[in-house]
Formats: sequence, structure tokens, C-alpha cells
Amino acid sequence: MLFRSSNTYTVRTDIRYVDDPYDGKAPSDTLNTDYKQARIEVSWNSPNELKPVLQIMHIAPQGIEGGEVAGTLDFQALSANGQGVAGATVRLTNATLNPAVDITTQTDDQGRVLLPGLPEAIGSWKLSVSKAQFTSERTYDTTVNFIPDTDHTHLSALRGEVTEKTFFIDQISSVAITTQDESQQPIGAVVYSLRGTKTIGMDGLSDPVYVLDEVGQTNAGGEATYDSLVWDTYDFSIDGTATGYDIKETSLLLPLVVNPGAVLDLAVTLVPHTDISLHVTVTTPGGQPIDNATVQLTDNGVDETLGTGLVGQVFFPGLPVNADYTLNVSAPSFEPGSSVVTVEDTTRVTVALTPV
Repeated sequence: MLFRSSNTYTVRTDIRYVDDPYDGKAPSDTLNTDYKQARIEVSWNSPNELKPVLQIMHIAPQGIEGGEVAGTLDFQALSANGQGVAGATVRLTNATLNPAVDITTQTDDQGRVLLPGLPEAIGSWKLSVSKAQFTSERTYDTTVNFIPDTDHTHLSALRGEVTEKTFFIDQISSVAITTQDESQQPIGAVVYSLRGTKTIGMDGLSDPVYVLDEVGQTNAGGEATYDSLVWDTYDFSIDGTATGYDIKETSLLLPLVVNPGAVLDLAVTLVPHTDISLHVTVTTPGGQPIDNATVQLTDNGVDETLGTGLVGQVFFPGLPVNADYTLNVSAPSFEPGSSVVTVEDTTRVTVALTPV
């Protein structure tokens, strides 16, 4: 900020090295601090239309290229399928330097940002990438209770070397959860757990720290919504002892596969909890539910047969003991299958049948 003649002027300065493609680009061009681009913008409050003053200049060394050698960051933002994400905002900061460095820029058509001329610093360059309606990624501080994994550790800039970094971001996804009874009437205030598979590091006990791992609760109408999910595979569960309910059926197979940009509705049908139960999902080898499959559970005084519906699931509540049971599964156009399942309290298994 500058104060002149009772006016306040805001001065924004951005000075960075440019790697000119004339002599090749990093990482093949290890001497890539070809020249500097300085951008200075001055704005102020005015009763008239705001028209900031902007100056952009290029500054080249007087002598041979390489008079000042520093580090280079070669960053790329990729989508889930490995395509470059253009127009993503990349921020690189380092508060340990004097003066501190804070650079914000955008990825090119290939999702790449090349930043030469970075002052040398070990493990203190913080990086983040984001884009509207996309997931985001960043590096994290190491603390007493958290150690980021290699992918999420702050970066180093080494003199004369190129640091390569890739983050994967893609369209955000949404999942609407509904808890209901067998008549599709809502059951409100149901506590559940939702956890993905993606991690960012370990906690102080060396347990994994997940991108999403939370205990939630549906509202009075039996609803809960997640509208900014990272694409991942999510495990959804309910503690029957604590809630008084077991999951009889879900409208989508569990674990829940959420692709980039997906909009999913997960209806969870609940029944009163019993101490020992078995939930069976019958699928194709590719993971699609099999309708009209016959599932027979025997042993330990049990001989019960149920048929699957469109979602390929059956539920055996109130089993007499925790023990091994024989499971026989058959369906039209599929080879029958038989297996022994160990039931312990609330147990879920998936059986994949082979087409004839």
C-alpha cells in the first residue's frame, strides 16, 4: 500500500523467470532462467470507473545466460484419465525466504506450469492447485500428529536442478444419501460412517489419514448430501448396536464407486438390528448386480433360501451363532457357486458368479 495526496494506492508486483523455448525448455534445458518478466499493477479508489495502471516488461541479463542459477519447478495438473487440466490455478509459496515468495499462476493447455529461477530451499515450497468445480490438491505441513506422504510433502528447489511434480484433479462429484425403512419411509437421525481409500499421510499413531473419513448423521428427513467429493471408492457403514438398525439393501452396490463428475443417489434400506446377520451381494465378474439369483444359507440349524432383486442383494438377520455357514448361489446363465463364509456379528460378503 502507498499513501499519496490522501489517496491509498495498491501496488501488486509479480516478477518471475521465463524459460524461452528458443533454446529448449526444462527439463531438457537445465539452464532455463532465460529472462525475467516483471508485472506491476497500481490501483486506487475512485468515484469514476476503476482503471488500474499496468506495466509489463522483460528483463534480460547483460552477459551470458546462467549468470544466476536457481531451481526450477516443472508442474503438471492431470485429470483422472491422465489428460492435462488447462486453466487450473497453481499457487507456490515459501514464507521461510527473505523476502517471502508467493506466486499464483495458471496451467497451460497441457496442464503444465514451468517456474524457473526459484531460490534454493529444502522442503519449504508449498504448492496447491485448484479449479472451479474441480477437486483440489496441495502439499501439507509436517506436525507432531501428522506426517504427509511423499505425494503431499512440501517441495524443494535445488540450484541448477528441475523439480518435477504432478497432481491429479478432476470434476467434483456428489452423493445424496437417504436412510429409509422397507416401505421407503424416511428414517431420520441415523449415524453412519463414510470413508474413501485415498490418503494424504499418517497420523501420530502411524494410521493412515484419509481424504474423507467421517462420521455423519442424516437429518430429520433421513437425508445427507456430499456435493464436493473426490472421485474414489467409499465404504458406507452403520453401527447396528449404536443405531438399532442393520442395512438390508442399498440402491447402489457397496463399496460405492464414485467417478469424476458423478451425481449419485444412495438409498439405504434399514431394518431392526439383530446381533448376528449376513448380507450377501451377488454380482457378475465385472461387479454388476445379478437379479433373480437364488441364495441358500445352511448349517448351524439354518436352512434358508432368498432371491435377489435388481440390486443383487439378500439379507439373513437373526442368525443363531457366530460360525461358519455354507452359502450356495445360483442364477440363470451363470455357473452356480458354493462357499463357506465366516459370520461374525454383522457380516457382509460379495459373491461373483461366472457366466455360463
